[in-house]
Amino acid sequence: MGYLSQHAEELGAGGSPGQSVLEATQRATGLTPGRARALLGRFLFSGEEAEKPLAGLSGGERRRLSLAVLVQSGANVLILDEPTNHLDIESREALEDALRSFEGAILLVSHDRALLDAVGTRTIAVEEGSLHSYLGGWPEYLRVREERRASAAIGARSRGAPAALGALAVADGSPAARLRGACNGDAGERAGAPAKGKPKQRAGPSKNRLAQQRKAERAVEEAEAALRTVEDELADPAVWATKYESAKAQARHTAATRAVEQAYAGLEAVTD
Repeated sequence: MGYLSQHAEELGAGGSPGQSVLEATQRATGLTPGRARALLGRFLFSGEEAEKPLAGLSGGERRRLSLAVLVQSGANVLILDEPTNHLDIESREALEDALRSFEGAILLVSHDRALLDAVGTRTIAVEEGSLHSYLGGWPEYLRVREERRASAAIGARSRGAPAALGALAVADGSPAARLRGACNGDAGERAGAPAKGKPKQRAGPSKNRLAQQRKAERAVEEAEAALRTVEDELADPAVWATKYESAKAQARHTAATRAVEQAYAGLEAVTD
């Protein structure tokens, strides 16, 4: 089992203070100089970079070197705590390639949603005091979680809902208008209308409820505008130029889509 902490404190333990990147790698892995250089090259330490003094490495370089040593450690289980800390885009791509080619199991703890999507095959989430397991990366986790929440909400409403009021015919087809019309009764005709001469008095929504509805409608509009902005930005082919950037773009789109879904759920909650 191999472990990488957030700050890579393990790197260079037991070596001389002035050891080079190559020497530290050989000491940690037992590889020959040629094989050690090949390993370092996969993690962007090529040529003179491999001769740098270990003490002079930046935080990102130390992180990269720790990952190289860990991947070569022979462990069949890797535990990685925030492995992309201090890494630039090129280093993140090298990390993704290394993790995807690793044949063992990886327990990855990270706030980097793009990495979770690019590498993860199962997501374990701590929710309501218990562990929940989801197949797939971050977007799949969000999708399944939101479907589960939506199903629970529908079930709760159906258990406490009054008898059906009939079909609605709404001229404005927008979801916000449909929900608003369902609450205010100002769009379309209801089936089973009261008989002529016996109008049914119906109390309208309170001022507070109307204010909540307007606020929720603005939230929907803002979320949809933000999603359109993200989609416009993602139309640029440069955004999808690398594996890491592609995963990052997908994560942004998933987050924006989720925000729209949550905004509509909020609107529905105040129009029920």
